[in-house]
Amino acid sequence: MRKSHLVILAVLSVLIAGVAAAVWTGSRPSVGPCADGASAAGLKTYRAQTGDGNCLQGYVWEPANTPARGVLVVVHGLHDHAQRYAGLAGQLSAAGIAVLAQDHRGHAGSGGQRQRLDSIEQVMGDIDLALKEAAKRYPNTPLFLYGHSMGGLAVAHYATKPTSPLAGLVVSSGALKLPPDVNGVKVRIVQTLSALAPGMGLEAIDEANVVREAVARADLAADPLIVREKVPARTAATLLTGIAKIQEQMQEIKTPLLILHGQRDRVTEVDGSRDLLARAAVKDKSLKLYESALHDLLHEPEGKQVAQEILAFIDGRLPARK
Repeated sequence: MRKSHLVILAVLSVLIAGVAAAVWTGSRPSVGPCADGASAAGLKTYRAQTGDGNCLQGYVWEPANTPARGVLVVVHGLHDHAQRYAGLAGQLSAAGIAVLAQDHRGHAGSGGQRQRLDSIEQVMGDIDLALKEAAKRYPNTPLFLYGHSMGGLAVAHYATKPTSPLAGLVVSSGALKLPPDVNGVKVRIVQTLSALAPGMGLEAIDEANVVREAVARADLAADPLIVREKVPARTAATLLTGIAKIQEQMQEIKTPLLILHGQRDRVTEVDGSRDLLARAAVKDKSLKLYESALHDLLHEPEGKQVAQEILAFIDGRLPARK
C-alpha cells in the first residue's frame, strides 16, 4: 500500500474516532457538585441532587412572622440565576407568599457544564425537585410556578403534564416561538452540532437586548454569577426542540395562567405569548403587555408593576384570608 494511502487512512481513522468520541460525550449528561460558597448571606438555602448526580443550588425567601399562604417556585432563564429574583421574592414574602428559586444546572451555584441543558425533559425533572422541596417545606399550601424566557418555555412544558400540581402558572417573556430568521435548515445545523460538538459555543446573549436602562445594564454586566460565554450547541438545540414541541402542546395547558411580555423584546417573540393566550385550554388566562419594555421585565423600569401583577394573580387564586 502506498504511503499516501496510509496517511489518508490514518487521518480518516482519527476523524472517525473524534466524531465517535464527540457523539458519545454529547450523549452523556453534564453533572457536577454545587459551587462552594454559593449561598448568599442572609438567605435560607437548600441543595437538591438530581437523578443523574448533579447538584442544584436553591434559595428560599419566607414570610416573616406568618405562615405562608402560597408558595411560588421561580425558574430563571439563560444569562440569569436564582438570586436575581430577590426583589420579586421580597415583595411576595411581605404579602405572605413564600418563594423558592433554584439555579439551573450549569448556572451560578449549581453543578454541571456552564449553561448546558441537555433537554427540556431534563429541565422539567429539575423543576420537579424544586416543587417537591416547596411542598415539603409548605405542606398543603397552593403551589404556583413562574418561568422567565427559557424558564418560561420550561414551565409551559411542565404545565402540560396531566399530573401537574399547580394552582397557577406565570410565563414571563417566554421562549415560545421561533424567530422568523430561524428556518428548518438552521434548526438541522444546530441539531447536528449538538450531536457532534455539544459544548461548542454558538451565540452569546447581547445584554443591550435584556434591559434598557444604563444602571440595570451596569448591574447585569457586573454580576459575577452570570455566564457570558456563548450558549452551547446542546442548549441551543434544547431550546429549538422545546419551542417546536410547545407549539404543538399549548392546548394541553389547563392551569390558571398569567402571561407577561415586553413589546420591544428582541430576545424572545412576543407572538409566542399571544399564541399561548389563544390556545391554552383554560378560561382563567390573561396576557399583560408592556409597551416600552425589553426582555427582563423584573429589571426594567416597570419591574415593581410586574411584581404587583404577579402578586395580584397569586392572591386572586388563594383562599380568602380569615
